Amino acid sequence: SRASVLGLYRSIVRLTKAGGKPIQPVKDAFIAQRAETDPVKIAKCVKEAEGHLSFLKIMTPRYNQRKTEESGGGSFVYKDGKVVSGFGEKLGKQGFKDTRIDPDDLARHHRLVRHVLKKERKKKLKRGL
Repeated sequence: SRASVLGLYRSIVRLTKAGGKPIQPVKDAFIAQRAETDPVKIAKCVKEAEGHLSFLKIMTPRYNQRKTEESGGGSFVYKDGKVVSGFGEKLGKQGFKDTRIDPDDLARHHRLVRHVLKKERKKKLKRGL
């Protein structure tokens, strides 16, 4: 389908850029086959492009690849009692300037700080009496 071919094209271009190679030959190869209508030839071209993508995944250093499911990020989660490839749900982080802070963790931190401060006040009162 058109969407899968475009996704394949984007993946190849991204990995080609990450590998420091020129992307123009990739663009030219896809443009040359754009007008193809024969399903057999299209399937052959897609198979060839998938092979090229596999080669690029092997040759591109891991730190240059985006961590997505298609690049084999190596993350697994439990969904409905089964282990599946992918990433877990993101924690809610709305309303904070620093998006690395989880609101639940921040609320817990504030509760603990208040608890410690109450203990210190009690100690000061006992010493003062």
